[in-house]
Amino acid sequence: MERIAEHLVEPAPSLRVLNINSRHPIHTLDIPPAFFGGSFPSLRTLLMEEVSSFSGPHTFPSVTSLTLSTNSHVRLDTTSLLNTLGRLPSLESVSIEFRSLWVPTPIIGDRTVTLQNLRKMSLSTNSTGDACMGPILCGLHLPKLERLKIHSGHTLESNGPFFPSSFPNLLPNFSELPKATITFGSGSFTLQFRSGYQHTLDIFVGRRSSDKETRRVLGGLPLRSVRSLAVGPTERADREFLFGMLEAMDGVEDLEVGGDWTGLLRFWREGREWERLCPALCKLRVCCGEVHVLELAAFEGARRDAGLPLTATHGLREEGD
Repeated sequence: MERIAEHLVEPAPSLRVLNINSRHPIHTLDIPPAFFGGSFPSLRTLLMEEVSSFSGPHTFPSVTSLTLSTNSHVRLDTTSLLNTLGRLPSLESVSIEFRSLWVPTPIIGDRTVTLQNLRKMSLSTNSTGDACMGPILCGLHLPKLERLKIHSGHTLESNGPFFPSSFPNLLPNFSELPKATITFGSGSFTLQFRSGYQHTLDIFVGRRSSDKETRRVLGGLPLRSVRSLAVGPTERADREFLFGMLEAMDGVEDLEVGGDWTGLLRFWREGREWERLCPALCKLRVCCGEVHVLELAAFEGARRDAGLPLTATHGLREEGD
């Protein structure tokens, strides 16, 4: 690939899309000084397949979109990946697919790359879900980011500190996340957050581990800023995991739950650890079938007897709904 680049020496004033697709995996592509004569003023889109990063004297100030699929056969060098992003100062959209099966190397030094114009960012693992993501969020300052999507077929805890304690400062649009949704799948879960200005953060984790480990990984997120939480249908095995998440989201005031939640209602009805779990809760909506109405009534009565400022409402499923 480097030998091909050495022969591309003529200026390319009209080049808008550059697609580098290597059949042989490249860790760091060295782009020579004479690449396209150092002139590619119209280049907007950069696509890189099986190339984890690139080096050389060039920056690409006109590139606004980057799609990168990292090298699958070597350990990802997170610092090199950050240096690559630093050579693309005008990026508006970034999509990175992580393919390496090894845990990425940590970031060396305290360098922070600022991408002033970045609006959308997608980080995902390969389709088989066995790759590990790099902890690149630790080194990125994204003041205008509007949408962040993270899709991991693996557990997050082995993939580095996705959400460091500095997360609210590095991504100021996500310093508060008042709305959240948790949806459970077969061994997986999805977290969706919305800021007050409708900026979105979507996290999919294909292999759920303990709530303690998950909360450790999510620790840099402003979970305590969540005020409204919706929880989709879940299996009984998911409840302890959910209780752990609710403990971390101790500012929730409005909670909506769906599915078979008899056990959850009994948990609260009996008052176990109520002060620790959702101490700010003042409104609960349970979307359930008629079979659960008595549980809901008992729950409402128990909270009223305890003097807690909580109202509970239920929705009955209509025929054919």
